[in-house]
Amino acid sequence: MKSEFDIFISDLSRLEPTSRSEMVHAIKELLSKSLLQVIDTHNTSSVVFIFLADKKRYVLKAEYGTANATSREIVWYKNLINPSLAPKYLNSIVSESCAFLLLEYVENAQTLDELALGQVEKEECWRYLDGVINREKDLFENSVPRMISLAQMDKLYIDKFNARVAEAKQFTYLHDLLSLPHLAINGRRVFSPAYYLQRVKNSALYDYLTPKWVGMTHGDLHCGNILISDSDTYLVDPNGNLQMPLEYDYGKLLHSIHGGYGQIMKQIYTLEENQNRDYRFLVQTPVAYQTAFDNFTKKMTDHELHKNMYAEALHFATMLPHHATNRRETTALFLRCVQVFDELFGMLGERKNA
Repeated sequence: MKSEFDIFISDLSRLEPTSRSEMVHAIKELLSKSLLQVIDTHNTSSVVFIFLADKKRYVLKAEYGTANATSREIVWYKNLINPSLAPKYLNSIVSESCAFLLLEYVENAQTLDELALGQVEKEECWRYLDGVINREKDLFENSVPRMISLAQMDKLYIDKFNARVAEAKQFTYLHDLLSLPHLAINGRRVFSPAYYLQRVKNSALYDYLTPKWVGMTHGDLHCGNILISDSDTYLVDPNGNLQMPLEYDYGKLLHSIHGGYGQIMKQIYTLEENQNRDYRFLVQTPVAYQTAFDNFTKKMTDHELHKNMYAEALHFATMLPHHATNRRETTALFLRCVQVFDELFGMLGERKNA
């Protein structure tokens, strides 16, 4: 006799939706009696369904379209050398119209972002993060990294930046922001992201800040993608690109513990603007993350830290079009991008007055 889970997989494999909305509706119909939660956010193309089968909870990640992120994520799970790094992979289906990934549900789990905003001890937060940093490094090194040219790396850095900025500029308010030669944040004059990137491209900083090696990484290692359950750590929602620089992911960690990405998403920040485009902007970073950033800087060499912060700044810039429908949120991401660039240039002794 087939289990409820197997019956669901069989029914799921027969779906042939002609649109994203039709896919979501069909899955809800299949799970009508066992659906527990649907997670459908404004900045992701996939939809997550948490459901019950055979008295156990499971996770279904579904995405409409071909060559999508979920398809790449499936490949990542199948190539994972250490399965304990992520929730247990159970099954997947890739058709001409959809990709479905099924995972075991991690019980009693919280994201590291949720823990940091709660009562977690500062050093306990760092212990989790330090473990993630070490396991990510092992994942990278065990994949036999290979060296690529600066021109090839540009596809992940400068070319990606240019493409996302062009996309963001389709929104009038972002076009105006990104076109500013300089602006003021909390009374300090700073430059536009394009200015900082141009300074990198036209100097020895280009070679200094650009990674040289790629290998297997998580690919989206912000603290909202780190689950903690009974002191065990799991990485969720991997990017799925099997060849990435390690600095890219460490930049994602900085995105959380230094840049305050999670707090911006939760609207835990102050943002005021006057008529002269002078901004008062403050992200309320949890104390646990302030301690984690201090420990992170001690763990890295100066060169490693600089490369990671460069990646962090670029991450903020390349996210702008994905959040553009929310003007306040996206403005906060833009301002944090500029602040990180300015801080990095100060560390490098390259800071100039705007």
